[in-house]
Amino acid sequence: MTLLCGAAKAMINPPEGTLLAGYLAKRPAEGVHDPLFAKVLALKIQNKTLLMISLDLVSVDSRYVSELRNEIHDTFQIPIESIMVHSTHTHSGPGGMTDENSIVYKAFSGIWPPYVESIVKDHYEKIKNAVHEALSSLTPCTVRYGKGKALGIAANRISIDRHFEPDLNVIIFERITGKQIIVYHFACHPTIMHADNLLVSADFPGAANKYLEQNEEVEMSLFLNGPSGDVSTRFTRKDSSFDEVERMGRKLSECVLSTIKASTKLSVNHLDSNIVPITLGPRRFETEDQLRGSLLKVQEEYKHGKEKGLTASELRRIESKIEGLTASINLVNKLQNVAQIKSEIQIVSIGDMYLATVPGEMFYETGWEITNEFDEVCEVLLLGNTNDYIGYIVPEKFYEDNSYESSMTLLEKGSTEYIASQIIKNVGGMKHVSNQRL
Repeated sequence: MTLLCGAAKAMINPPEGTLLAGYLAKRPAEGVHDPLFAKVLALKIQNKTLLMISLDLVSVDSRYVSELRNEIHDTFQIPIESIMVHSTHTHSGPGGMTDENSIVYKAFSGIWPPYVESIVKDHYEKIKNAVHEALSSLTPCTVRYGKGKALGIAANRISIDRHFEPDLNVIIFERITGKQIIVYHFACHPTIMHADNLLVSADFPGAANKYLEQNEEVEMSLFLNGPSGDVSTRFTRKDSSFDEVERMGRKLSECVLSTIKASTKLSVNHLDSNIVPITLGPRRFETEDQLRGSLLKVQEEYKHGKEKGLTASELRRIESKIEGLTASINLVNKLQNVAQIKSEIQIVSIGDMYLATVPGEMFYETGWEITNEFDEVCEVLLLGNTNDYIGYIVPEKFYEDNSYESSMTLLEKGSTEYIASQIIKNVGGMKHVSNQRL
Protein backbone atom coordinates (compact mmCIF):
# COMPACT_ATOMS: atom_id res chain seq x y z
CA MET A 1 0.00 0.00 0.00
CA THR A 2 1.30 3.41 -0.99
CA LEU A 3 1.46 6.30 1.44
CA LEU A 4 0.58 9.69 -0.02
CA CYS A 5 1.51 12.99 1.59
CA GLY A 6 0.64 16.62 0.95
CA ALA A 7 1.38 19.87 2.75
CA ALA A 8 0.44 23.52 2.78
CA LYS A 9 0.56 26.56 5.03
CA ALA A 10 -1.32 29.81 5.45
CA MET A 11 -0.34 32.99 7.27
CA ILE A 12 -2.60 33.82 10.24
CA ASN A 13 -1.24 37.14 11.49
CA PRO A 14 -3.80 39.09 13.56
CA PRO A 15 -4.71 42.73 12.87
CA GLU A 16 -2.76 45.42 14.68
CA GLY A 17 -4.33 46.15 18.05
CA THR A 18 -5.39 42.53 18.65
CA LEU A 19 -4.75 41.51 22.25
CA LEU A 20 -1.91 39.00 22.58
CA ALA A 21 -2.42 36.00 24.87
CA GLY A 22 -0.35 34.02 27.34
CA TYR A 23 0.68 36.44 30.06
CA LEU A 24 -1.13 38.26 32.87
CA ALA A 25 -0.98 41.60 31.07
CA LYS A 26 -3.02 43.57 28.54
CA ARG A 27 -0.92 43.49 25.38
CA PRO A 28 -2.31 45.06 22.19
CA ALA A 29 -0.21 44.00 19.20
CA GLU A 30 1.79 46.87 17.71
CA GLY A 31 2.93 44.94 14.65
CA VAL A 32 4.42 41.69 13.37
CA HIS A 33 8.01 40.69 14.02
CA ASP A 34 7.72 37.31 12.31
CA PRO A 35 4.66 35.64 10.77
CA LEU A 36 2.33 33.13 12.38
CA PHE A 37 1.30 30.14 10.29
CA ALA A 38 -1.32 27.44 10.10
CA LYS A 39 0.47 24.38 8.73
CA VAL A 40 -1.30 21.31 7.37
CA LEU A 41 0.09 17.84 6.71
CA ALA A 42 -2.23 15.44 4.88
CA LEU A 43 -1.53 11.70 4.81
CA LYS A 44 -3.48 9.09 2.89
CA ILE A 45 -3.41 5.32 2.40
CA GLN A 46 -6.23 3.93 0.27
CA ASN A 47 -9.45 5.40 1.73
CA LYS A 48 -7.93 6.54 5.07
CA THR A 49 -6.90 10.20 5.34
CA LEU A 50 -5.29 11.97 8.31
CA LEU A 51 -4.87 15.70 8.80
CA MET A 52 -2.30 17.15 11.18
CA ILE A 53 -2.79 20.89 11.70
CA SER A 54 -0.22 22.91 13.64
CA LEU A 55 -1.09 26.50 14.57
CA ASP A 56 1.20 29.23 15.90
CA LEU A 57 -1.19 30.03 18.76
CA VAL A 58 -0.95 29.81 22.54
CA SER A 59 -3.86 27.32 22.64
CA VAL A 60 -6.99 26.02 20.97
CA ASP A 61 -10.05 25.10 23.03
CA SER A 62 -12.78 22.52 22.42
CA ARG A 63 -15.15 24.99 20.73
CA TYR A 64 -12.48 26.19 18.29
CA VAL A 65 -11.47 22.62 17.45
CA SER A 66 -15.03 21.27 17.21
CA GLU A 67 -16.17 24.03 14.85
CA LEU A 68 -13.02 23.72 12.73
CA ARG A 69 -13.32 19.93 12.51
CA ASN A 70 -16.97 20.23 11.49
CA GLU A 71 -16.18 22.75 8.77
CA ILE A 72 -13.38 20.57 7.41
CA HIS A 73 -15.61 17.49 7.55
CA ASP A 74 -18.47 19.26 5.76
CA THR A 75 -16.15 20.61 3.06
CA PHE A 76 -13.81 17.66 2.48
CA GLN A 77 -15.70 14.67 3.98
CA ILE A 78 -12.79 13.81 6.25
CA PRO A 79 -13.94 12.06 9.46
CA ILE A 80 -13.79 14.10 12.66
CA GLU A 81 -11.56 11.52 14.36
CA SER A 82 -8.99 11.91 11.57
CA ILE A 83 -8.38 15.61 12.23
CA MET A 84 -5.81 16.73 14.80
CA VAL A 85 -5.40 20.41 15.77
CA HIS A 86 -2.22 21.38 17.62
CA SER A 87 -1.06 24.73 19.01
CA THR A 88 2.65 25.46 19.30
CA HIS A 89 2.00 27.54 22.45
CA THR A 90 3.69 30.79 21.46
CA HIS A 91 2.89 33.54 23.96
CA SER A 92 3.27 36.25 21.30
CA GLY A 93 0.22 35.34 19.26
CA PRO A 94 -3.39 36.51 19.34
CA GLY A 95 -6.01 35.81 21.93
CA GLY A 96 -9.69 35.87 21.12
CA MET A 97 -10.12 32.16 20.34
CA THR A 98 -11.23 30.98 23.79
CA ASP A 99 -14.94 30.38 24.43
CA GLU A 100 -16.08 32.81 27.13
CA ASN A 101 -18.31 30.07 28.62
CA SER A 102 -15.38 27.70 29.12
CA ILE A 103 -13.92 27.03 32.55
CA VAL A 104 -10.48 28.19 31.39
CA TYR A 105 -11.79 31.58 30.27
CA LYS A 106 -13.83 32.08 33.43
CA ALA A 107 -10.87 31.13 35.60
CA PHE A 108 -8.23 33.15 33.73
CA SER A 109 -10.00 35.98 31.95
CA GLY A 110 -6.93 38.13 32.65
CA ILE A 111 -4.82 35.83 30.47
CA TRP A 112 -7.37 35.06 27.75
CA PRO A 113 -8.77 38.07 25.87
CA PRO A 114 -12.50 38.03 25.01
CA TYR A 115 -13.69 35.88 22.10
CA VAL A 116 -13.32 37.60 18.72
CA GLU A 117 -15.45 35.87 16.09
CA SER A 118 -13.82 37.67 13.16
CA ILE A 119 -10.37 36.30 14.09
CA VAL A 120 -11.70 32.77 14.51
CA LYS A 121 -13.62 32.81 11.21
CA ASP A 122 -10.55 34.19 9.43
CA HIS A 123 -8.52 31.29 10.81
CA TYR A 124 -11.09 28.73 9.67
CA GLU A 125 -11.12 30.03 6.09
CA LYS A 126 -7.33 30.14 5.86
CA ILE A 127 -6.96 26.69 7.40
CA LYS A 128 -9.56 25.23 5.02
CA ASN A 129 -7.71 26.76 2.07
CA ALA A 130 -4.50 25.14 3.33
CA VAL A 131 -6.31 21.80 3.76
CA HIS A 132 -7.55 22.04 0.17
CA GLU A 133 -4.03 22.78 -1.06
CA ALA A 134 -2.53 19.92 0.98
CA LEU A 135 -5.10 17.41 -0.28
CA SER A 136 -4.61 18.63 -3.85
CA SER A 137 -0.85 18.07 -3.58
CA LEU A 138 -0.97 14.44 -2.40
CA THR A 139 1.84 12.39 -3.96
CA PRO A 140 3.58 9.11 -3.06
CA CYS A 141 6.24 9.42 -0.39
CA THR A 142 8.65 7.47 1.75
CA VAL A 143 9.12 8.04 5.49
CA ARG A 144 12.20 8.29 7.66
CA TYR A 145 12.43 8.74 11.42
CA GLY A 146 15.26 10.07 13.53
CA LYS A 147 15.74 10.61 17.24
CA GLY A 148 18.36 12.99 18.57
CA LYS A 149 19.02 15.61 21.24
CA ALA A 150 18.58 19.39 21.16
CA LEU A 151 21.04 20.48 23.82
CA GLY A 152 21.16 23.93 25.36
CA ILE A 153 17.63 25.00 24.46
CA ALA A 154 15.36 23.85 27.27
CA ALA A 155 15.41 22.76 30.90
CA ASN A 156 12.94 22.15 33.69
CA ARG A 157 11.80 25.68 34.56
CA ILE A 158 10.80 24.99 38.17
CA SER A 159 14.22 23.60 39.06
CA ILE A 160 17.12 23.02 36.71
CA ASP A 161 17.93 19.94 38.80
CA ARG A 162 14.67 18.19 37.91
CA HIS A 163 14.84 15.47 35.28
CA PHE A 164 14.65 16.57 31.66
CA GLU A 165 15.92 14.86 28.51
CA PRO A 166 16.08 17.19 25.48
CA ASP A 167 14.75 14.53 23.11
CA LEU A 168 14.16 15.62 19.54
CA ASN A 169 12.00 13.43 17.30
CA VAL A 170 11.96 14.06 13.55
CA ILE A 171 9.71 12.45 10.94
CA ILE A 172 10.63 13.08 7.31
CA PHE A 173 8.10 12.57 4.53
CA GLU A 174 10.00 12.57 1.24
CA ARG A 175 8.09 12.95 -1.99
CA ILE A 176 9.15 11.18 -5.17
CA THR A 177 10.36 14.61 -6.33
CA GLY A 178 12.87 14.65 -3.46
CA LYS A 179 11.08 17.44 -1.60
CA GLN A 180 10.80 16.88 2.14
CA ILE A 181 8.04 17.65 4.62
CA ILE A 182 9.64 17.69 8.06
CA VAL A 183 7.68 17.13 11.28
CA TYR A 184 9.77 17.68 14.39
CA HIS A 185 8.76 17.19 18.01
CA PHE A 186 10.39 18.85 21.00
CA ALA A 187 9.12 19.82 24.46
CA CYS A 188 9.60 23.45 25.47
CA HIS A 189 7.56 26.57 26.24
CA PRO A 190 8.17 29.02 23.35
CA THR A 191 8.45 31.93 25.76
CA ILE A 192 11.76 33.61 25.06
CA MET A 193 9.74 36.78 24.45
CA HIS A 194 8.12 37.93 27.68
CA ALA A 195 5.08 40.02 28.60
CA ASP A 196 6.66 43.33 27.61
CA ASN A 197 6.80 42.24 23.96
CA LEU A 198 4.01 43.70 21.80
CA LEU A 199 5.07 42.27 18.44
CA VAL A 200 3.50 39.14 16.97
CA SER A 201 5.95 36.25 16.89
CA ALA A 202 6.03 32.45 16.69
CA ASP A 203 9.04 32.63 19.06
CA PHE A 204 11.93 30.22 18.55
CA PRO A 205 9.96 27.45 16.72
CA GLY A 206 9.06 30.05 14.10
CA ALA A 207 12.73 30.93 13.69
CA ALA A 208 13.63 27.23 13.47
CA ASN A 209 11.01 26.74 10.75
CA LYS A 210 12.39 29.71 8.83
CA TYR A 211 15.91 28.29 8.83
CA LEU A 212 14.72 24.78 7.93
CA GLU A 213 12.61 26.02 5.03
CA GLN A 214 15.56 27.94 3.61
CA ASN A 215 16.94 24.55 2.57
CA GLU A 216 16.05 23.91 -1.06
CA GLU A 217 14.92 20.33 -0.44
CA VAL A 218 12.57 21.28 2.44
CA GLU A 219 9.04 22.00 1.23
CA MET A 220 7.64 22.64 4.72
CA SER A 221 8.61 22.09 8.35
CA LEU A 222 6.00 21.61 11.06
CA PHE A 223 6.70 21.92 14.80
CA LEU A 224 4.89 19.80 17.39
CA ASN A 225 5.36 20.73 21.04
CA GLY A 226 5.69 17.93 23.56
CA PRO A 227 4.80 17.68 27.28
CA SER A 228 6.25 21.06 28.23
CA GLY A 229 4.17 22.16 31.21
CA ASP A 230 7.30 22.56 33.35
CA VAL A 231 9.87 23.05 30.57
CA SER A 232 11.07 26.35 29.12
CA THR A 233 14.12 28.45 28.24
CA ARG A 234 14.16 30.13 31.68
CA PHE A 235 17.61 28.77 32.57
CA THR A 236 19.04 28.49 29.06
CA ARG A 237 18.24 31.78 27.32
CA LYS A 238 20.69 34.68 27.43
CA ASP A 239 17.93 37.27 27.52
CA SER A 240 14.39 37.99 26.31
CA SER A 241 15.06 39.40 22.85
CA PHE A 242 14.45 38.64 19.20
CA ASP A 243 18.19 38.08 18.76
CA GLU A 244 17.85 35.27 21.28
CA VAL A 245 14.79 33.92 19.44
CA GLU A 246 16.92 33.76 16.29
CA ARG A 247 19.85 32.12 18.09
CA MET A 248 17.70 29.45 19.70
CA GLY A 249 15.74 28.87 16.49
CA ARG A 250 18.91 28.39 14.48
CA LYS A 251 20.29 26.03 17.13
CA LEU A 252 17.10 23.93 17.04
CA SER A 253 17.08 23.84 13.22
CA GLU A 254 20.68 22.61 13.22
CA CYS A 255 19.73 19.84 15.65
CA VAL A 256 16.83 18.85 13.36
CA LEU A 257 19.12 18.67 10.32
CA SER A 258 21.68 16.60 12.26
CA THR A 259 18.94 14.22 13.36
CA ILE A 260 17.72 13.85 9.77
CA LYS A 261 21.21 12.72 8.70
CA ALA A 262 21.04 9.86 11.20
CA SER A 263 17.41 8.90 10.43
CA THR A 264 16.31 5.47 9.26
CA LYS A 265 13.48 4.26 7.05
CA LEU A 266 10.06 3.87 8.67
CA SER A 267 7.66 1.46 7.01
CA VAL A 268 4.12 2.86 6.93
CA ASN A 269 1.43 0.54 5.59
CA HIS A 270 -1.53 1.80 7.61
CA LEU A 271 -2.96 4.92 9.23
CA ASP A 272 -5.34 5.01 12.17
CA SER A 273 -6.87 7.51 14.57
CA ASN A 274 -9.25 7.51 17.50
CA ILE A 275 -10.73 10.14 19.83
CA VAL A 276 -11.25 9.19 23.47
CA PRO A 277 -13.51 11.43 25.62
CA ILE A 278 -12.28 12.05 29.17
CA THR A 279 -14.06 13.48 32.21
CA LEU A 280 -12.10 15.06 35.05
CA GLY A 281 -12.96 16.61 38.39
CA PRO A 282 -12.28 20.27 39.25
CA ARG A 283 -9.70 21.23 41.82
CA ARG A 284 -10.67 22.05 45.38
CA PHE A 285 -8.41 24.74 46.81
CA GLU A 286 -7.23 25.60 50.31
CA THR A 287 -9.08 28.43 52.02
CA GLU A 288 -8.37 31.98 50.92
CA ASP A 289 -6.67 32.70 54.28
CA GLN A 290 -4.31 29.74 53.85
CA LEU A 291 -3.42 30.82 50.32
CA ARG A 292 -2.79 34.40 51.44
CA GLY A 293 -0.45 33.09 54.13
CA SER A 294 1.51 31.14 51.54
CA LEU A 295 1.62 34.21 49.31
CA LEU A 296 3.14 36.36 52.07
CA LYS A 297 5.91 33.77 52.61
CA VAL A 298 6.79 33.69 48.92
CA GLN A 299 6.75 37.49 48.70
CA GLU A 300 9.26 37.55 51.56
CA GLU A 301 11.35 34.95 49.72
CA TYR A 302 11.38 37.22 46.66
CA LYS A 303 12.37 40.26 48.73
CA HIS A 304 15.27 38.39 50.37
CA GLY A 305 16.30 36.97 46.98
CA LYS A 306 16.67 40.45 45.53
CA GLU A 307 18.70 41.52 48.54
CA LYS A 308 20.99 38.49 48.12
CA GLY A 309 21.48 39.24 44.41
CA LEU A 310 19.83 36.13 42.95
CA THR A 311 20.02 35.78 39.17
CA ALA A 312 17.18 36.97 36.95
CA SER A 313 16.12 33.37 36.21
CA GLU A 314 16.06 32.48 39.93
CA LEU A 315 14.02 35.60 40.71
CA ARG A 316 11.68 34.78 37.83
CA ARG A 317 11.04 31.34 39.35
CA ILE A 318 9.99 32.95 42.66
CA GLU A 319 8.02 35.62 40.83
CA SER A 320 6.09 32.90 39.00
CA LYS A 321 5.15 31.38 42.38
CA ILE A 322 3.70 34.76 43.38
CA GLU A 323 1.72 34.88 40.13
CA GLY A 324 0.45 31.35 40.68
CA LEU A 325 -0.66 31.90 44.28
CA THR A 326 -2.33 35.17 43.30
CA ALA A 327 -4.21 33.27 40.60
CA SER A 328 -5.18 30.55 43.11
CA ILE A 329 -6.69 33.18 45.42
CA ASN A 330 -8.75 34.45 42.51
CA LEU A 331 -9.79 30.88 41.62
CA VAL A 332 -11.08 29.83 45.04
CA ASN A 333 -14.66 30.87 44.36
CA LYS A 334 -14.72 30.41 40.58
CA LEU A 335 -14.66 26.59 40.63
CA GLN A 336 -17.22 26.04 43.41
CA ASN A 337 -20.12 25.32 41.02
CA VAL A 338 -18.12 23.28 38.50
CA ALA A 339 -18.99 19.58 38.71
CA GLN A 340 -16.75 18.16 35.98
CA ILE A 341 -14.40 19.08 33.16
CA LYS A 342 -14.88 17.27 29.85
CA SER A 343 -12.16 16.99 27.23
CA GLU A 344 -10.47 14.41 24.98
CA ILE A 345 -7.31 12.62 24.04
CA GLN A 346 -6.60 11.45 20.50
CA ILE A 347 -4.40 8.58 19.40
CA VAL A 348 -2.99 8.67 15.87
CA SER A 349 -0.84 5.95 14.31
CA ILE A 350 1.40 6.40 11.31
CA GLY A 351 2.51 2.84 10.84
CA ASP A 352 4.22 1.91 14.11
CA MET A 353 4.64 5.56 15.16
CA TYR A 354 2.00 6.76 17.63
CA LEU A 355 1.02 10.34 18.42
CA ALA A 356 -0.98 10.84 21.62
CA THR A 357 -2.56 14.22 22.23
CA VAL A 358 -2.91 15.99 25.57
CA PRO A 359 -5.49 18.81 26.02
CA GLY A 360 -3.19 21.12 27.94
CA GLU A 361 0.20 21.50 29.56
CA MET A 362 1.39 18.12 30.80
CA PHE A 363 4.57 17.94 32.89
CA TYR A 364 7.61 16.46 31.15
CA GLU A 365 7.98 13.76 33.80
CA THR A 366 4.53 12.32 33.02
CA GLY A 367 5.22 12.31 29.29
CA TRP A 368 8.52 10.55 29.90
CA GLU A 369 6.80 7.89 32.02
CA ILE A 370 4.21 7.28 29.30
CA THR A 371 6.76 6.88 26.51
CA ASN A 372 8.84 4.57 28.71
CA GLU A 373 5.84 2.23 28.92
CA PHE A 374 6.39 1.52 25.22
CA ASP A 375 10.18 1.55 25.19
CA GLU A 376 11.51 -0.96 22.62
CA VAL A 377 7.92 -1.71 21.53
CA CYS A 378 7.00 1.35 19.48
CA GLU A 379 7.61 5.09 19.34
CA VAL A 380 5.06 7.25 21.15
CA LEU A 381 5.15 11.05 20.93
CA LEU A 382 3.10 13.12 23.40
CA LEU A 383 1.69 16.34 21.95
CA GLY A 384 0.69 19.04 24.42
CA ASN A 385 -1.93 21.76 23.88
CA THR A 386 -3.75 19.73 21.25
CA ASN A 387 -7.48 19.56 20.40
CA ASP A 388 -8.41 21.44 23.60
CA TYR A 389 -6.91 23.43 26.45
CA ILE A 390 -7.71 22.71 30.10
CA GLY A 391 -4.60 24.31 31.60
CA TYR A 392 -1.75 22.76 33.55
CA ILE A 393 -1.80 18.99 34.05
CA VAL A 394 0.26 18.47 37.19
CA PRO A 395 1.43 15.20 38.81
CA GLU A 396 -0.24 14.61 42.15
CA LYS A 397 3.02 14.78 44.11
CA PHE A 398 3.64 18.40 43.04
CA TYR A 399 0.31 19.91 44.17
CA GLU A 400 1.74 21.30 47.40
CA ASP A 401 4.99 22.84 46.12
CA ASN A 402 3.56 26.35 45.47
CA SER A 403 5.01 26.47 41.96
CA TYR A 404 3.25 28.60 39.36
CA GLU A 405 2.08 25.47 37.55
CA SER A 406 0.68 23.69 40.62
CA SER A 407 -1.05 26.87 41.79
CA MET A 408 -2.67 27.39 38.39
CA THR A 409 -4.02 23.91 37.67
CA LEU A 410 -7.81 23.62 37.50
CA LEU A 411 -7.81 19.83 37.86
CA GLU A 412 -8.27 17.70 40.96
CA LYS A 413 -5.39 15.57 42.20
CA GLY A 414 -5.01 12.37 40.22
CA SER A 415 -6.09 13.90 36.90
CA THR A 416 -2.61 13.59 35.40
CA GLU A 417 -2.37 9.96 36.39
CA TYR A 418 -5.83 9.26 34.94
CA ILE A 419 -4.98 10.92 31.61
CA ALA A 420 -1.71 8.98 31.47
CA SER A 421 -3.52 5.69 32.10
CA GLN A 422 -6.00 6.42 29.31
CA ILE A 423 -3.21 7.22 26.86
CA ILE A 424 -1.33 4.03 27.75
CA LYS A 425 -4.51 1.95 27.49
CA ASN A 426 -5.55 3.36 24.13
CA VAL A 427 -2.12 3.34 22.51
CA GLY A 428 -1.81 -0.27 23.63
CA GLY A 429 -5.22 -1.08 22.18
CA MET A 430 -4.40 0.52 18.84
CA LYS A 431 -1.03 -1.24 18.79
CA HIS A 432 -2.79 -4.58 19.39
CA VAL A 433 -5.15 -3.99 16.46
CA SER A 434 -2.18 -3.03 14.30
CA ASN A 435 -0.37 -6.25 15.18
CA GLN A 436 -3.42 -8.27 14.13
CA ARG A 437 -3.15 -6.76 10.64
CA LEU A 438 0.36 -8.20 10.20
